[in-house]
Amino acid sequence: MENCVDALEQRLSKAEVAVEQLRQLVLEQQSRPPVTVEQIRE
Repeated sequence: MENCVDALEQRLSKAEVAVEQLRQLVLEQQSRPPVTVEQIRE
């Protein structure tokens, strides 16, 4: 049973790190000028 809890906690901490990285990405993209659809298509 203890191993289950440890595994869950490890997954949770990994998920928290992933969420933090995503948040940083979003913040970076918000601080940049928005990219238009035309620029993406090129």
